[in-house]
Amino acid sequence: MNYNLLDGSNAIGELFGVVIAIYLIIVLIFFVFLTIIAIGLWKIFKKAGIPGWHSLIPFVNIYDLFCLSWNKTAAIIALSMSGIIACIRIYLYSNISQHPDLSFSDDKLFDLIGDINIFIIFCLLIMYVICMYKLSESFGYDVIFTIGLLMFPFVFYCVLGFGSSQYRQAVPAQTTGYPYQGANEPQNAYPYQVVNAPQNDNPFSSNEYYSTEQNPFDNKN
Repeated sequence: MNYNLLDGSNAIGELFGVVIAIYLIIVLIFFVFLTIIAIGLWKIFKKAGIPGWHSLIPFVNIYDLFCLSWNKTAAIIALSMSGIIACIRIYLYSNISQHPDLSFSDDKLFDLIGDINIFIIFCLLIMYVICMYKLSESFGYDVIFTIGLLMFPFVFYCVLGFGSSQYRQAVPAQTTGYPYQGANEPQNAYPYQVVNAPQNDNPFSSNEYYSTEQNPFDNKN
C-alpha cells in the first residue's frame, strides 16, 4: 500500500475543508454586517418619516436613501445607473459562459460595453460619496462622519439610526414628488419649510403693517 498517496489525499482533503470553513466564515461575517447596516438604515428611514421596511428592498432602499439625503433627481439617476450595471453584468457573464475563450480584445463591442460598465460604476461611486456627505449634513455631522460612513457603514449607520441626532433636511413635500414628511418636522404648506422654523402663514400679519391707526387707505375726511 502506498502510504504517501494516502497521506497526500488526506492533506488535500484537510486543506479543502479549511478553505470551505474560511469561505463560510467570510460569508457569515458579510451577512452579519449586511444585517447591521439594514437595521441602521431602518432606523434612519424611520427618523425621516419613511417606512423602515423599505431598507430591506433592493433598489427601493437606494431610491429612498438618495431622496432623503439629496433629491428625487439624484435618486432616479442612481437607480438607473444601478439597473444599467446589472444589465451589463448579465450580458457580460452570459457571453463569457457561452464563449469561454472570448476576451475583451477579441470583440470591439464587448470591449466597449466593458468600458461603459467601468465608467458607470465610477460615476455611481462618486454619487454615493456625495450622498453620504449630504446624509451626514442632514443629521448635523461633517466630513469626518462622512468618512466613517464610507469606511465603516455598519457602525455609522447605527450611530445615525440609534443616536440622538435628528433628521434636519428641508421637507420636499409635493414640489419634488417625494411622498414622505419627516417624522419630527412640522406639517405645513410650504414646500421647503426647515424644522423649527417660525410658522407665519401671513407675512403681513404684524401690527406694524396693518394697524388700524396707521392704515394708509383709511380716509378720515
